[in-house]
Amino acid sequence: MARIHIERRHHLGLDKAHEEVQKLAESLKSELQAAYRWNGNQLLFERTGASGTITLTPDKIELDAKLSLMLSPMKAKIEDSIRKKLDLALAGEGNNKLS
Repeated sequence: MARIHIERRHHLGLDKAHEEVQKLAESLKSELQAAYRWNGNQLLFERTGASGTITLTPDKIELDAKLSLMLSPMKAKIEDSIRKKLDLALAGEGNNKLS
């Protein structure tokens, strides 16, 4: 099982960061059939072969994900895509379409 851990500092504040991560979660839901739910300032997500959390603070976002053995060979590509999407979200650009 592969793990992905990404931390990013941001200057959006908690409310705006929450909005941007919500947009990202909606993309995960529609494009990857991932289920998600909020638990306070933590987003929990899950889909076949992957699960994890995105934790928000007023100045930091932290993503932890676990990939199944089937997705483990694609870890680098998945991690790169996640990094790009988080960077876009934290820049406030709002373009979180997955690719």
